[in-house]
Amino acid sequence: MTAEQSRGRIGASKLIWLYFTSLGSFRQRMYKIFLASHIVLQIAGLAFLWLHYPTSRVYVGTSLTILLIDRLIFKLCLKSSTHPATLTILDDNEALLISANWATTRTTSAFAPRNMQSGWNPIDHIFLTVPSLSRHRRRPRGVRTSAL
Repeated sequence: MTAEQSRGRIGASKLIWLYFTSLGSFRQRMYKIFLASHIVLQIAGLAFLWLHYPTSRVYVGTSLTILLIDRLIFKLCLKSSTHPATLTILDDNEALLISANWATTRTTSAFAPRNMQSGWNPIDHIFLTVPSLSRHRRRPRGVRTSAL
């Protein structure tokens, strides 16, 4: 087997790994592994592109710029809001009910990012942070009811 063939097999195995970790059943059971593998393999893929294909550097730089803008500006600043909530363990001792009440205002501008103060739909996702456990850990959760 040549070096090129072995690199091709390594690349293909990474894509297969990404596929299996992207399946809904895997994500629900092992979200941390899903997230870590996607972040590590995405950064590694961009680094390999940058090093081996000089013509791709514009695209890699653009990808990293979009990622930084998304993470730093939108997720941390504009789309973030804090709301006190109550946590209730349901009768099955596994499911949690998180409830909070606050006034919502609809955003009419297409350029203004929406956050929880703008309302939500039943299929939306929120990223939940419990400050007493960790301020930097954000867990995705699905919203089951609509804003009234």
